[in-house]
Amino acid sequence: MSSTGDDTTSNTDSAQLPVGDIYPETPRHAVPEPVPLDEFFSWHLPRKQWVRRKQWADTTAALIDSIGPLDRPVRYLGLPGTEMLDLEVLAETCMEKNIRLKYIGFNSGAQTPERRTIQHLAEQALRDLDAIEQPSLVLPDDIVALGSATSVATRRMREFESFDVVNLDFCDVFSGAKGNQTHTAVRNIVEFQLHRRSQSWLMYLTTAIAADALDGADLAEYRNLFESNSKRSAEFGNLLSAPDMAAIPIGSGDPFSGVMGARLGRLLTVGVGKWLLALVAPARGWSVELKSCVCYRRGLLKIDTKNGPVQEPDLFSLVFGFRRVEAPVIDPTGLARNPAAATKDWDSVETKAAIQIVSKAAKALDLDVVMQNSEELSRKMLDESARMLRLRNYDETKYRQWAAQTPKLVA
Repeated sequence: MSSTGDDTTSNTDSAQLPVGDIYPETPRHAVPEPVPLDEFFSWHLPRKQWVRRKQWADTTAALIDSIGPLDRPVRYLGLPGTEMLDLEVLAETCMEKNIRLKYIGFNSGAQTPERRTIQHLAEQALRDLDAIEQPSLVLPDDIVALGSATSVATRRMREFESFDVVNLDFCDVFSGAKGNQTHTAVRNIVEFQLHRRSQSWLMYLTTAIAADALDGADLAEYRNLFESNSKRSAEFGNLLSAPDMAAIPIGSGDPFSGVMGARLGRLLTVGVGKWLLALVAPARGWSVELKSCVCYRRGLLKIDTKNGPVQEPDLFSLVFGFRRVEAPVIDPTGLARNPAAATKDWDSVETKAAIQIVSKAAKALDLDVVMQNSEELSRKMLDESARMLRLRNYDETKYRQWAAQTPKLVA
């Protein structure tokens, strides 16, 4: 009885004490609500959502239709960033097709507690979709680690059979010094794909366009590829010499000399496409197609439209499709009694692919202008971005105010 009385007295006394006497300090287990984020970046602009939705997701959907019906998840390798926005859009696309998404990502940017929190929220948004096949993972590594055959990244990549989509969403100039790690990593990815895959697949490649960041050795190799194709195909040479491209006859000088902005981007697009063709050429049986080519301005919010013309686009977002080319089986012994089939003219296959690439590059879509000229499209992409960023603890009101500062470009 006394014990009960003591407890009752103690509880009564405690209830009368000021809260500060009971908890002189904030309880250590208390976790404050994260403050909504209000710092935004260029990849938050509605035009980047267009890239995710209209360029990446739409071409992925078309690929699924072309190789389906799939009884397995769509397999994806990419650079999802801390917010994993591309993964969410592609997961939604897979859900529409009643299939799942399995991915391996590379992100070396989630180093601070704030960025790790954002990544956790993004992962939760993906889990809520219930469209992710496990094991899927994001490695805290740079994708250039795939340039090493013995890296952890390469070992993890080899755990996949192959990839339907490879997304190389680079922020910097893709073409640097000859033999750089980025080129090596991409070559190793292509080699992995060709050895393990027979179905078509996609490569998304985003590159900055900056004349002063390009290496002369890279440009010289691209020039050699241009001249080689021009000798085999007058059509290719004429297309590449057009005013919107090199603007000089190929072989009569340096097509990259003095070229900047969109023209430089178009030429580099053809150069990268020709390089990819050169990678698959020894395999015989593969070809490359430029399926989509769009460009936009990296520093859009900092452009002063009152003083002179708007700067040229300095980012190109490309979609390359890799596909098998049917070739006849040749019996050199003649034991097969049917007439021998004609051998495949692989120079002709490569030339046709090169013509397609330069033709597509010449019509590069200026995405900033497209978004400016379609209020409905711009609003739809803005709403999608706002919804996704809200799930990652961004302040939606401030985001919309920030995005509204996008200047109108002079047509």
